[in-house]
Amino acid sequence: MAMSLDRPNGNTCPLLLVGLWAHTGGMKNQRIRICDLAGELHVSSRELVRGANALGINVIRAVASLSSGQEYVLREAVKSGQISRKRQEPPPPPRRYVPLDDPAALREGRCQCCELPYQYKPLDESNAICRDCEPHYERPDEEVSRKLARYDAHATKFRRLMEFYRKDCYEQRELVDAVYAKRDRWMQALVEVVLAHAPDEKRGGCSCGAAEYPCVTRRHIYSVNKGIASRIEELEGMNEREFNRVLYGEDYSHFADWDDSTA
Repeated sequence: MAMSLDRPNGNTCPLLLVGLWAHTGGMKNQRIRICDLAGELHVSSRELVRGANALGINVIRAVASLSSGQEYVLREAVKSGQISRKRQEPPPPPRRYVPLDDPAALREGRCQCCELPYQYKPLDESNAICRDCEPHYERPDEEVSRKLARYDAHATKFRRLMEFYRKDCYEQRELVDAVYAKRDRWMQALVEVVLAHAPDEKRGGCSCGAAEYPCVTRRHIYSVNKGIASRIEELEGMNEREFNRVLYGEDYSHFADWDDSTA
């Protein structure tokens, strides 16, 4: 006896037609995973699993496979709104800046708008947008005026940073020069002290009055650093003009390797 697809009122049941079409080869016998279908339909996998169970399709995980008929049912459910799609909304604005009372709680980040590093407090500030970029960070379908304002703000910020770094570099250069000047004065004083302990050619011994040469001071310099002691001896053998040029002039190449720490 042939099975009828007609309802008592004479209309054909659509679900029976779908099942018969799939059974007779109208749909290819291919299976698709829930996670893949969710990505195609722009629905979260969790929401699709929940909707499938509500429609009588027993699945537990997003990697579960669906038959062609089950796939059709879920596609229709998404199309009709029974299963909600992901809402495409612009990112929420960053949290408002709150004065930082605890420096230890700061975190380091890189702004996704200006791409510069910045510090933020995790519970009060955004970890994606710095405070300077809060008014103009990029949004989907933004107006041209907002984009231009962002570019102008970035240019102003970069110029301000360049000026800060230029000034800081100049101050560091002055600090280094001052440190080198102090080093030179210490070096000059050391050389003059050591040369005051030269050998006394008239009385013998050391010029400082010690009976023997080298005296305790000379021997101590050798014990501390033989490299420095050797450079002092080289200066000692120069004439007065060459000595003053090297020690008090602008030519410090003679002292280039004084810090060799050769003990």
